[in-house]
Amino acid sequence: MANENNEANNIEKENEIITKNITDPNGQTPIDNENNLYLNHQENTNKKVSINALNYRKYATFAAGALLIVIIIIGIANYINAKRAEESYQEGLKILHSENGDKFTSTTTYFNKYKEDYPNSKYISRVNQLLLLISEYNDKKSELEESKKVSEYLSEVGDVFSIMENYISVTKKLHDLADKAINYKNAYAYNQVVWQMSNNYDQYKNMANDIASVSDKDASKILFASSEYNDLKRFVGNGLLPALAIMNDHFGNYVSDEDSAKVRNSWYEYEELEPKIDKMISGKKDIIASMQEKKGELQVECDDLFKGIKDSY
Repeated sequence: MANENNEANNIEKENEIITKNITDPNGQTPIDNENNLYLNHQENTNKKVSINALNYRKYATFAAGALLIVIIIIGIANYINAKRAEESYQEGLKILHSENGDKFTSTTTYFNKYKEDYPNSKYISRVNQLLLLISEYNDKKSELEESKKVSEYLSEVGDVFSIMENYISVTKKLHDLADKAINYKNAYAYNQVVWQMSNNYDQYKNMANDIASVSDKDASKILFASSEYNDLKRFVGNGLLPALAIMNDHFGNYVSDEDSAKVRNSWYEYEELEPKIDKMISGKKDIIASMQEKKGELQVECDDLFKGIKDSY
């Protein structure tokens, strides 16, 4: 029994010694130290979080203020630019309404530059529409001027179209009579050729030269090209040769073999040129009729476009 008590006392002393050995001078055990370290760490962390949050709020406030300033500056710049764009647009309209020329050259130049200077202007769509109208007007105006040239051309050179039609008609009639007289031995046709040539000899003989003179006078060659004048001259010359041969025969004039060969060859050239000449004349008639009709339409369109340009803006 005494031994058991001694043993218990010894264990208690050993525990006391162990406890003293693991306790720091402040009386804290390792567990207490660990808890204190954790608490200190947590406290420091919380302090850092608070500091970071404060810094973030300061930065956010600064950024928001800077952004607001930028927005205000941009707004002011946009307002100034929009004001200038509006003033420039109004200035362009003044040019439009004061321009005396019918092609609106100054207006077109001004608003093309306006599009470069103010690409984001609220008036850009109006400017584009105006420039489109002016372009369409100028195109129609050019067509109208071209159609007017035909009338001026006919006035300058005389009624060349009627002259040509008359020469072609006379040539065809005389050639048909000569063909019947020579190839079909038709006496009536023979006498008709003689009568026609006798009464209008100088006129018929000079028709080819007259065509050449008209061609020389027609410097612009708007309606008839030089090659078409040459074809008509050849057609008349070859078409009249058989009639001239009949007249010479009737009055007993000598006809050489060379002249006879020319008369025979003239038939081939005449027959080759006749459909070409007919097609040319028919085509010119269509051109003149179309131009005369279109001239009236173009004039109305030009007037409407001009009024639209002047009044719509």
